[in-house]
Amino acid sequence: MRRSACLLALALSGGIHAEPVTYTFYAVTDGALGTQGFSESTVRLQFRGDTQDLVKQTATGVLVYRMDRGDASVTVTSGGVTKTARITAGQVYVYYDVLNALVGIGSYAVGPGYPLSLNCPAYRCPTGTAIYTVGALADLTSNPGDSTRYSHAVSRLPATLAKPTLLTGPVSACAVPYLLVNFIYTCPYAPATAMLQTDAGGFYLQDMQGFEGKGMFVVDTDSDGD
Repeated sequence: MRRSACLLALALSGGIHAEPVTYTFYAVTDGALGTQGFSESTVRLQFRGDTQDLVKQTATGVLVYRMDRGDASVTVTSGGVTKTARITAGQVYVYYDVLNALVGIGSYAVGPGYPLSLNCPAYRCPTGTAIYTVGALADLTSNPGDSTRYSHAVSRLPATLAKPTLLTGPVSACAVPYLLVNFIYTCPYAPATAMLQTDAGGFYLQDMQGFEGKGMFVVDTDSDGD
């Protein structure tokens, strides 16, 4: 009954019909996959599901989209070698907090910001900074009149996990809060709870570049012509 109510709310709010959807996160960061450690390497996290399992929640004025059911994989390219692994089911989900400009693939062990998220708080994404579209859409959602600050293309991007869209912003890949040391944000360590299981062994991310990386989160559906 609870799940049916959530899906009904989603259908009524956006008129979304069920179709396959793929969420792909691209970033350059650090960590390990199986026995292979990597640094400043290309990481692609992908989550495939169906929009019928997408839940839309609104609480205390905050709009959140979330999908828990689907298949996830990770691909790491390091030193010219590419390795792909399937993430064991029941560990990760897709999450988009529109107003707080937080989107990515979260984990039950740590939370919505890990293993990878675009995290664009106001001090990093000031109003009018269209290069970070996750921040621009947060601004446009709460202040529609700010549309004149952005290009037409940015203003038309859907702020949802149900339709094709492109979100960009600063990358967070740390299982614990970043520490500010000598004016540089650092990820102090990767606790045991951060380790995700894959068919290639353990997988974790630990951003060693000081919260300075940029990433891209892409939503693709069958209806976008791909």
